[in-house]
Amino acid sequence: MEAPAAAAAASPMSSPAVINGTPDSPLASAAVALDMGRFGFCTGTLWQPRVIITATHCFVEATGTRQVVQARDVIVYPPGADKRNGPAGAKVTHAIFDQKWTPLPSIEGSTAKIPVESDIAFLVLDRPIGQPAWTRMASAQEVAALAAAGSAAVSVGYGLTGPFADPASRTSALPMAFASTLDPRFTAPDRFVTAGDGISGNCHGDSGGPFLAEVGAEVLYIGPVRGIIGPPCGAPNVSGSIASMGPIASSRPDLGEQALAIVQASGASRTCIAGADVERECWKGSRWTYAYCWSGRKAVLQRRDGSSWVTLGRFTGRRSPDCGARFPYLIELSRSAEGASVEYQVYVPKQSGIRRAASDPFTVTTS
Repeated sequence: MEAPAAAAAASPMSSPAVINGTPDSPLASAAVALDMGRFGFCTGTLWQPRVIITATHCFVEATGTRQVVQARDVIVYPPGADKRNGPAGAKVTHAIFDQKWTPLPSIEGSTAKIPVESDIAFLVLDRPIGQPAWTRMASAQEVAALAAAGSAAVSVGYGLTGPFADPASRTSALPMAFASTLDPRFTAPDRFVTAGDGISGNCHGDSGGPFLAEVGAEVLYIGPVRGIIGPPCGAPNVSGSIASMGPIASSRPDLGEQALAIVQASGASRTCIAGADVERECWKGSRWTYAYCWSGRKAVLQRRDGSSWVTLGRFTGRRSPDCGARFPYLIELSRSAEGASVEYQVYVPKQSGIRRAASDPFTVTTS
């Protein structure tokens, strides 16, 4: 099932607070409030002391084509905190999400085009802010089994406590929780859907908040809220369906591994850079620098992802007296290491001074 997220057209977020939720849930500490600046609020959950899981659409415009909130601009609150007591003080250094989604067509008037399964983001912090409130991620098989058994999932968030259409509604200062039933009709290997009752449900500001299931002594994390359909936050729809939905977090281990690699690399004592045309150099710390003279001014930094290259940023070189007349532009860039061993390349497109595109591959390792 595909269903529209509860989105405000002016926001990059399909922003589902919990309406008619309870403020004293034992799972309240699983929620982390995220201030996205002028784009409002989202919710996340702490996976590791320095890693938060939330939704991609908290960072990317609804059409899924442009990142409009930068990692450095996010304000993070302590897990389960009263927002009135102030933020945690930790900074978001990286926002990791799927850069390759295929935009979906508008469904039932929704402007959100990020597929459900791609709507998950991992945020890396510069310092720990606590310990996770849940045991582990649920597998797709476990989610399917829970849905088949009619099990409940608990959502915790900081979103609106009244309908979006009500001008008096405000996002909650406290994490609010409610339970709904996992719907076996629409659960898939990479996404989950819960059947709502039209009374309690997610709303704007809950985006990225956790859905959790208690199984014996364990608390399993299913995934982040991606969107909603129907009351109490959304308008009635043609099908009459009422639901919340999101990606199953365990279906994107690739993104989680990137986040953990960054955390690991940030504590590295030695970083090395080397390549066919890049002289090997090592130093203490986890930050690396590429500085070479080129005949062209414009360059792109890319990272290898499987068999393809993912663009990380674009750079403009500067004339330098250290570069000769043949290669007058110094292209210099610096980044934090992203893993034990990562392949990069500087790609210089055809431009004034360069007859054909060229690239300079190199590898950064940390230990």
